[in-house]
Amino acid sequence: MSGFDLADPERGVFAAAHQESAAIVFDHERVVAAGPGDGIDAASLTERGALELDGVALEVEMSALEGPLRLAGELTGETELTLSQAIGAMRRDRTETEIACLAVSEQSGTEGIGEVELRRSIAIAFADGSLLGLRAARPAGAAGHGEEEVVVALSDAEEQAPFSQALLSTEYDQHGRHRRANLELWRDGEGPLRVAGSIVCGAAVEVGELLVETAFFHWSLDGRPGLGRYEIVRRS
Repeated sequence: MSGFDLADPERGVFAAAHQESAAIVFDHERVVAAGPGDGIDAASLTERGALELDGVALEVEMSALEGPLRLAGELTGETELTLSQAIGAMRRDRTETEIACLAVSEQSGTEGIGEVELRRSIAIAFADGSLLGLRAARPAGAAGHGEEEVVVALSDAEEQAPFSQALLSTEYDQHGRHRRANLELWRDGEGPLRVAGSIVCGAAVEVGELLVETAFFHWSLDGRPGLGRYEIVRRS
């Protein structure tokens, strides 16, 4: 699967588009386009991101800043994330909105082993240029959250920091939509790094048998601000 996310809070444009999943575009908190992600132009996502859906055309040129950040697990499979500067525009209803922001492109390699009933993914671009990625997968028939495989990585300008354990907790509203999240990242022999997030905008899209719940969060890593997508995919 390939895709990209971008978040331009100054102009209120948030977009997530992933093949074999969903595409969704927000104008501030309002959904202006949503549907399957098969309309993504994935020819060269590290250089360009493009999407046409529901009368919305979004196109940006990407200049890589950080990555690739690699995530790999038995259930989650392999994924590479690249942090880029995105410059372009969104066109809708004969109007054009310029875009200038950080974006994260995704290229997935091998698939996970075994049947999975729920997947979570997080990609956060921090203001200092670092990138955090998380993938989680729950096997079919699992008793609950504790049986999810979770893989996570954090990069900065000098290194990719490995973690021995990651604990993700999520708060939901009365409709079952994720609204807040907390993440604890542990290295051997060290106390945890703590990441907290709260929703900016979010919506759910049904794609075939999948229910794709996509939200953009404000995040903070020990006081370091960031923006990024938190997506939950389950069988509807």
